[in-house]
Amino acid sequence: SSFGLQPWHFVTISDPSLRHALREQSWSQPQVVEASHFVVLAAKTSIDQSYVDAFIKRAAAARNVPEAALEGYRGMINGFLSALAAPGAAPQAIESWCTNQLYIALGVLLTSAAMLGIDACPLEGIDRAAYDKALGLPGQGFSTKVAVALGYRTDDDALASLPKVRLPSENVFSRH
Repeated sequence: SSFGLQPWHFVTISDPSLRHALREQSWSQPQVVEASHFVVLAAKTSIDQSYVDAFIKRAAAARNVPEAALEGYRGMINGFLSALAAPGAAPQAIESWCTNQLYIALGVLLTSAAMLGIDACPLEGIDRAAYDKALGLPGQGFSTKVAVALGYRTDDDALASLPKVRLPSENVFSRH
């Protein structure tokens, strides 16, 4: 993530009753309950000075340097976040930025699963507010953005043998 702030939280849902309840908040998509693993990805709704300070403290410890050596880095992070929260900025600019960071992690999750031969299905067709409530996220400063069903497909998966439908490469890529 940008700056290494990792403004996200991942919740693995194992409880069958919770997964059934979340299915109802997911357009009744069967993979919510059928997949062997179901993960909800939530982004921070804001980032305050204490979050940045804790990050700098962890960075200093990990790199075995005094926190003072990272003051320039702290200033850069704070300057960036201040610009996002400045008067005239979009009301939820920090949360939007955190969501963009979360989608970087989602891409890594999906790619890693594919490399391991694990099928993955990201779900945005979900009632995010209902997920937040079910998972107790609002009081923790996080908001659901996307969920991912993970597992191995069954041998009788009728969709597995269908050809993928993709845009022609010239509609996706260009060179200048």
